[in-house]
Amino acid sequence: GLALRTRFPKLDIVAVEPMGHGDIGRSLALGERVSNAPGVRSFCDALLVDKMGQLPFAMLSALSARGVTMDDASVRRAMLIAAMELKLVLEPSGAIALAAALQGLDGRCALVVASGGNVDPAAYLEALSAAASA
Repeated sequence: GLALRTRFPKLDIVAVEPMGHGDIGRSLALGERVSNAPGVRSFCDALLVDKMGQLPFAMLSALSARGVTMDDASVRRAMLIAAMELKLVLEPSGAIALAAALQGLDGRCALVVASGGNVDPAAYLEALSAAASA
């Protein structure tokens, strides 16, 4: 974000989180770190934290970033599209930014960080099957 913002000053930086875990978006909007409600679960298990860290909060605040949330069904769909169209195996948390981009970019270009193949094979196949049948 810092490097890209230097080259592209109007760059919109968006942090994408699981539905029910929008602490980054809420924190950035309020100007202070806030916690997530306990007990909310998501398919994107690597992103389930109680509260964002101080350093990420400072960095994202300095970049005037914003946050959005995505539901698990949208993440599963992104995983399916990544597999079928891009030939990439993405874990749920690594597919969430792609899910947000697929929701609509209003004709804008986007750089999406899509990462990780750290997903149980059975869970991966189940996610792809659920997305394909939706």
